[in-house]
Amino acid sequence: MNWMRRISVSFSLLLLLTGCWDQAELPEKGFVMGLAIDENEKGKFLLTAQIFKPVQAVGGKGNQMSYLHIMGEDYSIAKAIRDIPSRLGRKMQWSHLRVVIISEALARDKGLSDLMEFFYRDHEPRIIAPVMITQGRASDVLRRKPLIENTLSQQLFEGQRASAAHNAKTLDMNLLLLGKMTRSEVGNSMIPYVFQSEIDGTPVINIEGAALLKKGTMTGRLDGEKMEGVQMLLNKYGSGMVKIPCGKGEDPMMNESVEVLSLHSSMKPEFSRRPPVIRYAVKVQAAIVELTCSRKAETEDEAKAFADRAGMVIKRKLEGATGYLKKIKFDALGLGNVLYRKDPSLWKQWKPEWDDLFAETSFQFDVEVTLRSSGTNVGHSALHTK
Repeated sequence: MNWMRRISVSFSLLLLLTGCWDQAELPEKGFVMGLAIDENEKGKFLLTAQIFKPVQAVGGKGNQMSYLHIMGEDYSIAKAIRDIPSRLGRKMQWSHLRVVIISEALARDKGLSDLMEFFYRDHEPRIIAPVMITQGRASDVLRRKPLIENTLSQQLFEGQRASAAHNAKTLDMNLLLLGKMTRSEVGNSMIPYVFQSEIDGTPVINIEGAALLKKGTMTGRLDGEKMEGVQMLLNKYGSGMVKIPCGKGEDPMMNESVEVLSLHSSMKPEFSRRPPVIRYAVKVQAAIVELTCSRKAETEDEAKAFADRAGMVIKRKLEGATGYLKKIKFDALGLGNVLYRKDPSLWKQWKPEWDDLFAETSFQFDVEVTLRSSGTNVGHSALHTK
């Protein structure tokens, strides 16, 4: 009988255990994949939410879209979002949010500080969701058909990561990082820039360059070429291609190419001088991808000469990036934040005029390129005959 008593006690204890008390079932939720934010003619926020739409797997139509779009508008982001369930018939679920895209016009007119409040204060949105600025209406971008992914939101999500990792023409940015940069001492931030273009008549969506924001308001834009230089200086350059012009006596349209396998940059600032002097040491591991005018890089001297040319091109890229940032007085390198950590009292003196001081800052670059591979077993142009 003891075993029966033990079983009875065990079952009685089960009644005291807590269980899951979330009564919301999947059919009651609308999973938000992406959110586009524009401004309408009345000055209201115009939201377009991309909602996952369950599709019947067996016996369903093969061309049926797996998403739909629901819109809402109000002078308040939170109110516009809370009104969407009355049109959708389901409570919005933010756990699968892939991207938030904002129109350039809104970013320049109202800035992001106020409209981002909802995402930082509400517990539901994913704080690590990527955020981007779009040329033209954000809703027009979100409504485009994806190329390979199931939704355009997922395409933008993957596109940003691929572009930042494989050609460094943009950067990884999410709501959390944006909040940190906006609330830093300098207050400058960069957000991936999305625009539409055509290649041989075929429309494409590009994620390239960055929108530049001061205290949450967009003030300018950095193109993909200069973005590469900024990523190098921030030591966030993963990999990419560097074009090397052939030089005098050659076709000006001809270029040679190296692939950057790894890049490490270090900064040594001198804030004891006014304006400051910033020295960068950049070490690059590269492989030859294209040889057109050099023909070969077989001997040690030939390889060194080619590496030196590549180093000069990278140095000019860095000079072009810093020159442009100085021209528009935009500290995208976080130098002011570095000064604040090193010498808070000096930063307090310089902060009111930091934009002007940054524009006068002297940058010096020491670039060292090491060739790890010629790209072939022969070391010369694959089609070149001796």
